[in-house]
Amino acid sequence: MATVSGVVVPALLERAGAAHGGAQFAGALAGLAGAVLLDSRHVAGRSVSHGPGLHWVTARTPTGVRTLDLTALVRIRRCRFPGRYRGWDKLWLTDARGVSLRVDEPEVLARVAALLAPPHPGGRPEAGGPATATARVSRHAAVRLGLAARSGPRRVVRGCVDLLLAVCLPGAAAVLGLLATRLLATA
Repeated sequence: MATVSGVVVPALLERAGAAHGGAQFAGALAGLAGAVLLDSRHVAGRSVSHGPGLHWVTARTPTGVRTLDLTALVRIRRCRFPGRYRGWDKLWLTDARGVSLRVDEPEVLARVAALLAPPHPGGRPEAGGPATATARVSRHAAVRLGLAARSGPRRVVRGCVDLLLAVCLPGAAAVLGLLATRLLATA
């Protein structure tokens, strides 16, 4: 709602003659802020594990508290943005109820990797393994969890994609905000 207001209000003020020339800049900033806020809805702060076998993970996100069931994961993806020193590297986990979190805590990632690991050589699966074994795991996430080996060419391609996403998506959101404000101000 704040993003829409940041685009519409400056456009209406410029259209009414109360503001001159700054509506497009405000629209671009609102579009950029909206992209950042929409992207951070699932980012978990510090999480707490609980329940039988510590299969429940509860964390505070910008949109409230979320509880994820690690034994009912349906999708696991990796979100990575390169940085000069550390960067940003999190796994985006989604369970069967539709709850999703982005986490990077080593304890949670170790439990997810253990649940996704193949059965023991004796043929007996781990507790909770079969339910989580149906999760769709991206190759990039499997590499982060230690379930797949890194590939040189894939690593280069993924690095280029990560860089383009980190640079182009915020810029595209800012341009969309600018265009929407200009359209509303002149229409």
